[in-house]
Amino acid sequence: MSDFRLRSLTAGAARQARRCLTTLGFRESCVRDDFSVGDLGTVPLLAFGHTPFDARSASIAFLEENAHTQEAVTGCRNLGAHVYCVHTPGQWEIWRQAADAPQMLHRMKEEQLDSFFQRRRDVLNPTAIYRAKIDRTLTSERQREFVALDLLPRIEEQAGAYLVGVFARMVAACTDRLGWEKGPPNPEEAVWLIRSNFWLLAAKLLHDKGVPRFVKDFDLLKVSDVLNRVDTHYGASTRADARGRLPALRAAAEIMADTYSLRSLTTETLGALFEESLIDKLTRKKWGTHRTPTYLVDYILAKLAGPLGELIEGKDPVWLRQHLHILEPACGHAPFLTGMVGWLNALLPDEITANDTARRAFLRKNLHGIEADYFAYEVARLSLTVADIPNDNGWSLRNEDMFSGTLLSQSAAKAMMVISNPPFEAESLSPEADPHDLRNFRKAAEVVRRTVQVMPDGGLFGFVLPQAFLDSPKARELRRWMLDHCEIFEIGNFASKMFKFAEPETAIVLGRRHISKCAVPGVLYRSIRKKDCDEFIATWSSPVRKLAPAVFITQPDASFHFAEMDLLWSEYRHLPTLGDFANIGKGFEFESNPSEPIAAEEEGNGYVMGFFDISGDPLTHLLPKQIPLNQRPEVLRDRGGGLQPPEPQVILNHGRVSRHRWRHKAFIDEVGRPTRGRFLTVRPTSPHAGLRILWALCNSPVANAFTYSQDPGPDVLKRHVSKIPVPDLSACDVSGLLRAVADYLTESKAFSDEYRIANGIDLAVVRKKTTKLLSGSDTPEFGPSHFDPSAFLAASDHLRALHWRVDAEVLKLYALPPERERELLDFFLGIPRVGVPFAQEKGREGYIPREFSGVQTLDDFLRITDEWDATNEERFALIEKKIAKQASRAELRRLVQLQRLLGARQDFYAPLPLRQLDADLARLEARFGPLDDDDA
Repeated sequence: MSDFRLRSLTAGAARQARRCLTTLGFRESCVRDDFSVGDLGTVPLLAFGHTPFDARSASIAFLEENAHTQEAVTGCRNLGAHVYCVHTPGQWEIWRQAADAPQMLHRMKEEQLDSFFQRRRDVLNPTAIYRAKIDRTLTSERQREFVALDLLPRIEEQAGAYLVGVFARMVAACTDRLGWEKGPPNPEEAVWLIRSNFWLLAAKLLHDKGVPRFVKDFDLLKVSDVLNRVDTHYGASTRADARGRLPALRAAAEIMADTYSLRSLTTETLGALFEESLIDKLTRKKWGTHRTPTYLVDYILAKLAGPLGELIEGKDPVWLRQHLHILEPACGHAPFLTGMVGWLNALLPDEITANDTARRAFLRKNLHGIEADYFAYEVARLSLTVADIPNDNGWSLRNEDMFSGTLLSQSAAKAMMVISNPPFEAESLSPEADPHDLRNFRKAAEVVRRTVQVMPDGGLFGFVLPQAFLDSPKARELRRWMLDHCEIFEIGNFASKMFKFAEPETAIVLGRRHISKCAVPGVLYRSIRKKDCDEFIATWSSPVRKLAPAVFITQPDASFHFAEMDLLWSEYRHLPTLGDFANIGKGFEFESNPSEPIAAEEEGNGYVMGFFDISGDPLTHLLPKQIPLNQRPEVLRDRGGGLQPPEPQVILNHGRVSRHRWRHKAFIDEVGRPTRGRFLTVRPTSPHAGLRILWALCNSPVANAFTYSQDPGPDVLKRHVSKIPVPDLSACDVSGLLRAVADYLTESKAFSDEYRIANGIDLAVVRKKTTKLLSGSDTPEFGPSHFDPSAFLAASDHLRALHWRVDAEVLKLYALPPERERELLDFFLGIPRVGVPFAQEKGREGYIPREFSGVQTLDDFLRITDEWDATNEERFALIEKKIAKQASRAELRRLVQLQRLLGARQDFYAPLPLRQLDADLARLEARFGPLDDDDA
């Protein structure tokens, strides 16, 4: 950075800046002059939304013109303010701070600044900026012009890493001076080492934040005096005794004193230090202690802030002081309580928040925490003290075992909000552990039971829980009670690795006790998979569904858990299954040590041509490799369904053909050959289920998704195949499906003959080589001598369209709601399809591109892409009938649908060439004359 320092505002600019801040609603007590930013000097004017003054509450800064304005704004990044107003002679510039580089948004004359802020008061007032910084789901597009969502997480992440590094160096310097080459000699000394260094850090933090006791005559290197001040400030019952080791602690203090100012450090940043430096493995194992990630704390509090605001609204301060108690059991370093300090500053009435004495009294009377580990309890006191600078301790924290006696239930009985990350016991972290074992979540479930069941009506709750809580039979009665007596707002089902030092699968449950017997709205259900975790952490966005509470009541064991696609299968509960229309068997098995060879070179003498395994990557329009198999009884262990009398059948792989969601390869065997146990046999038992229909059903996205969601293991299991939901074939018109299957089988077999595509040829390699041939290489070893690579690729893509028409006809029989069908199609995005001579959607290996929302069903997507010519001809014919006044009501409704598809096609291919549309219009005008706008 260039050598420059920040400059003071001119007197006129300072007056105008304060006037604008008053217009926006900033209190004078929350506006600071000459706020230090280290070597850069001071920011002339910095407005905070509320106390404490840190990176979370910093809102708007005012600077005077500098030759290096962009560098000046960048240098102030750690303050946490998002909006910077830079004064130049006769003008103001408005800058937006960001995690990477700031951006100038507006430049205006001096006299325009007041009206600029007046017009934007709804997004730049203190509460709006704070909500936008903390609640990423509420940040409007107008707010995002000024508030960068990635700024605060980046500041806290970097500050946390810096603090952890500094603390590590302090501890290392101390142990080096003490001669502890292998670390502290015993656990007692280890506790002393960590606590003493932590108090030095606390003193530096309180000094930089201007707490009176740590300002006058303060010298961090006077270790005894510093420790005494910390003792006095938050009333530690165990004194920070230097134990005659002042030189060692002074070495650590020198490192701490040399750090940059911690004035803008947030209490959330202390969480990283707490987890990475202050908790050892034994503590984690003993107490099940794991820091709740800051983004998850922010998310839960933001989700509960709306209902909490409704609870507060209209209540007088006396009621609030008496009833608005907030409890965090197993509070650790109190992340939820410290986060609530910020939210209460934004939500409580001015009668409480505008008066420092009233606010201090309210926070200490109404925020409560319980923590068994003494050191975590001390960190919680410091965190809360920092969250309410400059006031000292006095917080309602109890250093006790919350499960002893009635402590927890008595505390919860008066709490209008309970928020907690209860202990996850060590057993739950073992990969070999049974996730439904009671001991794996009994403490967490017990916290829920002892709090929610005694809370007052209208009381809010938010819990971070082990995922087993959602569906374990051992928590069934508690979940049923919650469904009967609570309004569940949201259930979040998270993948593993939400905690830094553990692997438990995690869930959140948010809600409140019923206020009345009024109808309960739907439950938001989020399922965040591993691949979605980074996106959720950054933006809080994830797939979400709104479910009726009755859906949970009807779940087995009142489960709060929905596996992938469970909601889709709930749409199919009324349907028959594949087992209702076909006999599902498993092929025969040979003895483990047969007395004779199980295969031969030729048929005869007890050897019959049959299917041995799924090797050779067979295509579903052909058949797997056949070899002569020994059928003598003495070599067979289990006849299964593979030795039934010859009868037409569909055979389906039992062994794995893919690790992914496309896992079925079904083949039509019109002879009914013997089939080994690596296959399942599907033989129709109903005249409505012919081989081609069964083939289409077994290869469909529904069947593949169903068996995968039931068990993603390596094999396709008979019991799952028999339960695949299918339409009532006796009541369906399957003519469209039969035509589609016939078209695909005919064309695909001709394609195989033309290009000599047989089982065992790697089509991916073929397509890659063929693409290269378009640049003029030699004819490949496959295909005819007149091989045309362009024709080959076009034929392959044509087969893809034909097979998709088969899939579309199957899906039409299921008659799913469009959004459910789209959910099913999206289940296969990015997954290569097996057993087909084409690439599933060029470059995407899916159906409809994720970003395209113009259509939701495969039928509609085909009609606007591969089948557009036929779609447009139908549309054109109906337009002619409409103009001629010959169209029926049904035809007019159909025309509306086709016009909608035209709009979707225009969106998909935008910008869409207009030649076809111009030709259509000319064709109509040639027949009917000039058309008015409505007809056109």
